[in-house]
Amino acid sequence: MKTYQFYIFDFDMTLCDTAKGSELAYKKTFEHFGFQFRKKDIKQFLSESLRVTFDRVNNKEISFDDFEPCFYACSDALIPQNSYYFTDAKKLIDTLKKFKKTLAIVTNKNRSTLTLILKKFGLENDFDQIISIEDIKLISTNAEKGDGIIECLKRFNILDKKDTAIYIGDAQNDILAANKAEVDCFCVHRNSEAKIKGEAWDSLTYLCIPYTNEKQYKINSMLFDITHPCYCSNTEDQAMLRILGINKYLLRKIISSKGKYRRGAAPNEEMTADIVRKISSCIQKSQPILFSVPFGAYKGWQTNSNGEPDWAEVFNLNYFFLYASEIAEYYEPGVQFTYTYQDRLLPVVSNLSKDVCKKYIHKFNELAKIFSSYNPRITFTTMSIDSLYSSADEYWQEFVENLFENFIEVIDNLYKNDSNSLPYREYIDLLLQNKLSEANTLVHSRPSSIFAKLQSGMNNYNFNGYDTNSSHADEDDKTKIIRSIVSASMIDAVDALKLRRMFNKHSENIQIVFDKTPSLSLFLGSCHESVKHFWTGTGAMIYKEEKNDFKPIILSQKEWLNIQKGNKIKLNGEAFEKKYTIERIPLQTELSIISHNYNSINIIKN
Repeated sequence: MKTYQFYIFDFDMTLCDTAKGSELAYKKTFEHFGFQFRKKDIKQFLSESLRVTFDRVNNKEISFDDFEPCFYACSDALIPQNSYYFTDAKKLIDTLKKFKKTLAIVTNKNRSTLTLILKKFGLENDFDQIISIEDIKLISTNAEKGDGIIECLKRFNILDKKDTAIYIGDAQNDILAANKAEVDCFCVHRNSEAKIKGEAWDSLTYLCIPYTNEKQYKINSMLFDITHPCYCSNTEDQAMLRILGINKYLLRKIISSKGKYRRGAAPNEEMTADIVRKISSCIQKSQPILFSVPFGAYKGWQTNSNGEPDWAEVFNLNYFFLYASEIAEYYEPGVQFTYTYQDRLLPVVSNLSKDVCKKYIHKFNELAKIFSSYNPRITFTTMSIDSLYSSADEYWQEFVENLFENFIEVIDNLYKNDSNSLPYREYIDLLLQNKLSEANTLVHSRPSSIFAKLQSGMNNYNFNGYDTNSSHADEDDKTKIIRSIVSASMIDAVDALKLRRMFNKHSENIQIVFDKTPSLSLFLGSCHESVKHFWTGTGAMIYKEEKNDFKPIILSQKEWLNIQKGNKIKLNGEAFEKKYTIERIPLQTELSIISHNYNSINIIKN
């Protein structure tokens, strides 16, 4: 895929919404000269040169030499103060500057008005070249925007322009101008009455995709929105705040009473009272609303992500950012998410390399920093549970005590003959006989916490290992089950650490979980389309054929493997099992500096 160095922009309705100011300038100028003004013609005027507009409307003996300075005077007075810098254009310009791309403007707008607008938005130093209508006129008598692009290329001394430069506009004449200059073009479609303010139409992406490639353009646009989340305030929230007051408003937003984010039932009385207490404490101290997010600081070994974060982590951060935006909008101290993990035992619990686990948490922190930069009121950070303990000895002593109690529980369940333990023994017997289907059926028919622990141990433990010494792939089933029991018991021993529980849900933190199990926890899910653990899953886009649309989804390791094997599965509560295929789409995103996993994304199709 192409990577451009030179990005040349049209200005009106590409970088800035100048429609309102232009409408006022045209109206005042037309009235001055006695021309008929029709508001519906503004879109047409914005997509053509001023000379073409004048020739179309001039039905009097008026000279263009008289018309032009009058219009520019009205433009200087009316357009800058009525202009709007498109949010997605700002994101793109900031991203291109960060990656040291060369930026330019080629426009039919006059330089004086353009300079005033650029100064208004602090853009006067962001562009290496600016070609205005005055510069285009100096080229030749009949020069047009395409000639302006050619002149810009000459100033940059670009030789291989087809592979290094691109022109970005919003109208058909911008495409024609790019064709004349023989450079690639990316056209954003802003000319819609419903979308004139730049609030709903497709985002500019990284512009490595030709505008004719609709599928890749749509995917890139969606991922741009996900990696650059932008929250728009809601007038209903303002009314709600006035009626309820800050405490009750925050409570409603946190528990997500309409189910926009919450995945489970509404919190019970105990949980609600706990959240109210924590909200009140934060308000009294003028500190952020605090959330804790327990997670495993490693990547599921079956996801083919090389142990590094993939789109699943990004989907989760985006999801929580948008959730927090509704809280932080009217609560100035904002929101803070602390992802808590345990790094001493993770390599042992899952049989993963220490270096891989260390690399994962480092890269996750880099993602967290990016999402923390989008809103000063929303912060994402991580914390190792180890740091809560005064010494390593204190930590290990409690962990070993918990682990011993878990082993006693396992042995007790294996050898007791009461009705609660018999299903567990039966499950072990079925696994030893390699009757996996019957074992899984038993798990679903008789759910219990010990089944869940054992399944977790088997799913997380990397029997293949990370080198020859750590591989257990050739061991018999009985030994693997024992290793799974040990792994599950260790996970449970970590979960039971007192200071971990104290920090996550018995402090001022509101604990967020991805399933329905723990008490005093808010079940939000991991992204809009999933409740899967993002660190053991993989992020993808699922294609919705009936809507011709793509949705972000987090697949569990089991779902991912079944799709690869061609097995039928259910996704997101579907009524019937289906076969899915995987298409890998290459991308170019700024997240590539964090991981190669962001150079592509998997598309899941039925």
